[in-house]
Amino acid sequence: MQVKFKGYKEKSKINISMVIPTGEQKTVITMEMPQGGDWRADMECYDKVLSAYEERLNKAMQIAQLQQPTEQSKLEQLVAE
Repeated sequence: MQVKFKGYKEKSKINISMVIPTGEQKTVITMEMPQGGDWRADMECYDKVLSAYEERLNKAMQIAQLQQPTEQSKLEQLVAE
């Protein structure tokens, strides 16, 4: 499953949306940026937060995959019942 992210700025807030393969979007992060007009600092912050979120999401997906029973063990459970 390929998840993509897109961001947009709205006044002093930066929003990050997750786009799943079906095209559905969900806002996962909203950050209020300090006033000051330093857009380079804002983009640096955005990049760091997005990287951290992607890393955390990847770890969660890996754990979920490890916890899913395999097809073989599902069949064995059905037979045992």
